[in-house]
Amino acid sequence: MKIPVLLTPIALAVTLALSGCGGSSSSSHGNHDDHDHDHDHEIAGAVRALVGNADGSLRVYGMANGELVATYQIPDVSGVNTTEDGRFGVINVRGDGQQFRFLDSGVWVLDHVDHVHLEVDPPTLLAFSVNGSNYGTGRPAHVVSRDGRVALFFDGDAETDPAVAVILRRSALETGGNPVPVALTGNGHHGLALPTAEDTVIMSVAEGTGRARTGIRIYDAAGAEVAAFPQSCPGLHGYAVVGSHYLLGCHRTDGAGGVLRITHDPNPAHASDRFTQAQIAYPEGTLHISNFAFHPENSWAVAPWGTEAMIRVDPTADALSDADILTLPAGQCGYTMRDDHGEDLLVLTVDGMLHSVDVASWEVHSSMQVMDPFECTGTRPVLRSVGGFAYLTRPANSDLLEIDLDHDGEITQAVELPDTPVRMTLFRHPAGLEDYGDH
Repeated sequence: MKIPVLLTPIALAVTLALSGCGGSSSSSHGNHDDHDHDHDHEIAGAVRALVGNADGSLRVYGMANGELVATYQIPDVSGVNTTEDGRFGVINVRGDGQQFRFLDSGVWVLDHVDHVHLEVDPPTLLAFSVNGSNYGTGRPAHVVSRDGRVALFFDGDAETDPAVAVILRRSALETGGNPVPVALTGNGHHGLALPTAEDTVIMSVAEGTGRARTGIRIYDAAGAEVAAFPQSCPGLHGYAVVGSHYLLGCHRTDGAGGVLRITHDPNPAHASDRFTQAQIAYPEGTLHISNFAFHPENSWAVAPWGTEAMIRVDPTADALSDADILTLPAGQCGYTMRDDHGEDLLVLTVDGMLHSVDVASWEVHSSMQVMDPFECTGTRPVLRSVGGFAYLTRPANSDLLEIDLDHDGEITQAVELPDTPVRMTLFRHPAGLEDYGDH
């Protein structure tokens, strides 16, 4: 069923940005009237959740009412993600498939110049796929969607198969057929490819005597190398983008190390300085960063620091300090940036509390009980955010919660699932009318 919603350009600027209630710290931390509450939930109604269950099924739920929209049986799914605009799902398929498949959520915006329609159509599993066998590899892993491109990374096998990054235009998912992607190869390793400025791509590499991740190389749209820092980041894992800076988590070596910062300069004095590297040193100790959360409206990235704390990363700093570390009241087991503005980090802790953290002040400003205490082992909860809402799977309850962040953590829905939720991602209408195709 198609549900068109007519929006004027002015209304679009408000509703698609979902930022009318997030312009300041005070407003983003509460105090909406009932009209705003209803309006926000109406916008959240355009959200769809893709849930992978322990029974091997993938199910799409419409969060306007929690109803099941579609069910798919795809064996050996190992991950689900969405493209940057929230329309397409990217499904990692292991086993005999060794491929990435794509699901059109049916949620998209049709531009009529003087107004737009928010279209809500049935989801569609695309016939097009990216198969590892076509590149002599397998083990589909990290997916990164940025700047109108989707980077798909096959880890390969450490002993026999290469690591391959396949770069697609986001627009290719709408046009159908079999688009010709750019493929980059290297020694097999668990890595990533990150679309970067001026149609370039950062790709992790594993170079030397072993297969451990050692650093990065940067390639242009045709696959030609434009910069190389192949020994810059031992044990590379996790990325963040803050302005013109690309941050990559590195393991410590000999008790030292830090975050690798790659900075893009569009107008360098020397061509060789188009991309430059630096290290943001870790605080003293043995911990290191392996994953990040970030938001285009926030000037920091954040990351887990062990199991009991988070650390804030200033991309312009030379070093991180103890002042950047926020100790949590219990061990963390999930985190994400609040989607509608970049001010808040959401952190789930094992005591069942969901905390909102003001990143600028680096303080917890609210906490809400959303589940019973649990252990962060085995099948873990998945936490995501769209608009003023958080979405949380609870494996022990076999359900999916919708939590109103601006109304004291009110649970507005608890969608019962047929089996234990293993993975989850969210479809949504795009945050604007940017061209996600070739640009």
